[in-house]
Amino acid sequence: MRKQKWLWVFCLVSIFLFSPVSSADSGSNAKPYLSSVKPLLDLTNVHDAARAWGVCAAAYNVTSEIYEELLEQPAQAKQMRQLSNGAEVVIAVMYLLDGLKDIEEDDFDHMSKAFKSSWEYGKEAMNSIPETQYVSMVADGERLVMAGADYKEFVDSIFMTTRVCVESLEVQQMHIDIYRDFVRKGWLAQPEK
Repeated sequence: MRKQKWLWVFCLVSIFLFSPVSSADSGSNAKPYLSSVKPLLDLTNVHDAARAWGVCAAAYNVTSEIYEELLEQPAQAKQMRQLSNGAEVVIAVMYLLDGLKDIEEDDFDHMSKAFKSSWEYGKEAMNSIPETQYVSMVADGERLVMAGADYKEFVDSIFMTTRVCVESLEVQQMHIDIYRDFVRKGWLAQPEK
């Protein structure tokens, strides 16, 4: 495991030493993992939206690692980790709200059970979905390393994805505010990571 991380970091260092970070705009064939904000805003399918927010959480984490380990910009790295945490909260809140949307207001017993089960599922999803997306992204990078391909394309894809995700920060903040209100009112406990 340690050897793989070293190889991964070595490849990313090589990319940044020999090419500009913002090269995604200069003819790269890179494609973002999330091509538009539409999946982040479309709440008709909570699973698709959760996967999209998982992509954002993972992209923010990979970007954080690049800032921390390669560019030695700890404040930028911390900001990306915070954005990742926020994207994870969105996933949990989305599942909670989706679980409650069809319940009659006066059906307190059903609402209580749905609230609890939806929140439990949301807490699990807020960890597992971003982790799955992260592993997928890093595996893409490792495949490029092993194939001797242009790693710059992978890094460009990550940064392009992060840019798409940043376009939805208002939606992310809205979900975080809902979560904070629920915690403040005592309806939820903060999830443990």
